[in-house]
Amino acid sequence: MKKHLLLALFAVISLTTFAQRKENANSPLNGSWKYSRQSVKNDFQFVGKSKTAVQHATEELIFEGKNQFRHEFLDKDGFVVKVLKGKYSIQNDKVKIVYADIKYELTVDYFFIGDELVLGNNFQHIILSKQDLNAGNVALK
Repeated sequence: MKKHLLLALFAVISLTTFAQRKENANSPLNGSWKYSRQSVKNDFQFVGKSKTAVQHATEELIFEGKNQFRHEFLDKDGFVVKVLKGKYSIQNDKVKIVYADIKYELTVDYFFIGDELVLGNNFQHIILSKQDLNAGNVALK
């Protein structure tokens, strides 16, 4: 009897893990995206603005499983100097991003051009390039 219960429990855990991996793998945004360029005006320019803002050289958005994301600010040496976290959801051709660390959320169009992710519309956008998650940018200063 114990064997059957253990087998049933193992089967449930395996199926749940497989379903979660499949769901996470299906999100086209999953991965690390490094800032490339932006239009003069865009919705993300309000995220890092503060009087005590740490100077940073570039930014990355990392979209992870379970609809979690990190917005990392990196210095000129590639070290993470600030991290904002939150949740995202995909709604048709838009992505809704809700920051947990600051009171800010936005819903923007998204589409891909090759290995680049464009967030926003034609005249108010940022462009991010696909990055390797093993690129060694996870050390905090």
